Amino acid sequence: GAGPGTGSQPAPVVPSASPKQSSRRVPVILRFDDGFNGLVHAAEYMAQYGLVGYHAACSALTPHDSIRALHTTYGWEIGNHVAGHESEGTPTFLARVDEGSRVIADLVGEYPMTFTYPRGHRSPKGDREMALRFNQVQLTSEPHTSAVSLAEPSFFSGWTVVDGLADAETHERAFERMKRYAVGSTTQGLVPTIAFHEITKPGQTPTSSGTVSWDLFTRWIDWIASQGFETILPRMLRSGCVAFGAPKLGAPNAGIHGWRVARGDRGHRGAWAS
Repeated sequence: GAGPGTGSQPAPVVPSASPKQSSRRVPVILRFDDGFNGLVHAAEYMAQYGLVGYHAACSALTPHDSIRALHTTYGWEIGNHVAGHESEGTPTFLARVDEGSRVIADLVGEYPMTFTYPRGHRSPKGDREMALRFNQVQLTSEPHTSAVSLAEPSFFSGWTVVDGLADAETHERAFERMKRYAVGSTTQGLVPTIAFHEITKPGQTPTSSGTVSWDLFTRWIDWIASQGFETILPRMLRSGCVAFGAPKLGAPNAGIHGWRVARGDRGHRGAWAS
């Protein structure tokens, strides 16, 4: 069915020269919030390395053809980012969360198992409601974030990709920090989470701070592949019980919101299907 921004798929992306991939295999989560301009071009580039992503989609704003293609063609996990990107605490928040899950289920054939809070707004009450609906819950990306411990259920955020409008020197510093975060997490037996928002198409220029240029995006993906990282999806993480105020994950990389929130054995259908 028609959805926001439906239309023809982007033209195939011609990959840049690929670096030699390492035989060492270590996990990483690559997360993409919003995707209001579609993310098929990013998925196609990542696919040359066998990498997949988690897309936190807003069913009323994210192009439906992009959501379908990411899941069906490229094997991405589609999560719920609230239908219209509403923040927790607004009067329609829960209704729009449930709406988002129903639409995503119609598009890809299954209810989302992972939820990502828009704008980082959350509360203990909201956490409890999300724990009834989803196996994994994430925060919008933050500058200081938690890596994921595979031994515990997790409430985690993602390492923020640098401002797309920043200068080249700032981009370079961020690139080096990302490397240290990714490598440091894996040496502690943790899974780094790297979070993007919008990715420009080849030849386009970022027009907002939340948009990453194509050249910067492909450089990061090339490095991730060259280091032997392989992507896992939030749905692969073990579910457990709600644990508010639990110890932060991934210290010393853990952020200020290190609480663990996960549902037990209720599956992923959501409260409306219980």
